[in-house]
Formats: sequence, structure tokens, C-alpha cells
Amino acid sequence: MKTLRLEKRGCNFSNNDPRHLQEVSDIGNFRVGCYDMSIEGKDGRKYVLEFTHWERYAYRTTHKITGRILKHPIRELVNPNALHVDTQYDVMTEYGYPLSYRNLDLEHSIHDMNLDYTKAGILEAVNRISKDTYTDIEFI
Repeated sequence: MKTLRLEKRGCNFSNNDPRHLQEVSDIGNFRVGCYDMSIEGKDGRKYVLEFTHWERYAYRTTHKITGRILKHPIRELVNPNALHVDTQYDVMTEYGYPLSYRNLDLEHSIHDMNLDYTKAGILEAVNRISKDTYTDIEFI
């Protein structure tokens, strides 16, 4: 039983937002993250994780009824309250300074889960990455 400590670094949701983010997300901020390399991944790397709100779209290339190929793909909203994750880990060079990298395979696998930008979605993503199991989120 661990508590995930996240720092708010973005703008808070406004009360008069036409997308009604205050109602669909319990985060209250557009960008939160764990920036102290305290998340130890299942692959042994220490990660910086940043979670942001985004609207997930997909392109449809076939007609809905007939199934025929469209001339121009149509962009459709899949999830108006989707979770986006950015990862970072460091590798020390032979000269003693770190180089930062992303784990794109891990990011893509989490994006494919189509999680919501909520505390439950963040916990699900972190528990997929981390060797530890987190049960709660605290904002600092």
C-alpha cells in the first residue's frame, strides 16, 4: 500500500470550461507528474512520469453503413477526457553525466489502453509501469 505523490505543474481546470472537465476528471489540473525519479519500473529503470489531459481522436477510413473506402479520412472523437503519459529515464555515460530517454513502447501500450484522465486512470497506468503497487494519490 503506497501513496503516489504527484506535483501539479499545469493550469487548473476553469469552472466555465465548455468541455466540463471539472465534472469528468477528479484531477483538477491539466498536467501532473512525479518528477523526482521515484517510480522504479518493472524493467529496473527509475522513471519521471508526467500525465496530461488530451482529447483522443481516431481516423475512420470506411463508410459506417456500406463499409466502402472513403476518399478522405474522417477524424472522430474517441475519448474527450483521455490520459496521456510521458516517461523519462536517465542512463549515465562514461563521462559521468546522464542522458535522458523515453520508453516509447511503454507509452504506446498505455495510450492503447485508452484510460481516462482520472485518479483511477493514473493509478492503473502507474501500476502497469511500477514494480510497486500504488493505491492512492496525494497532490503536493
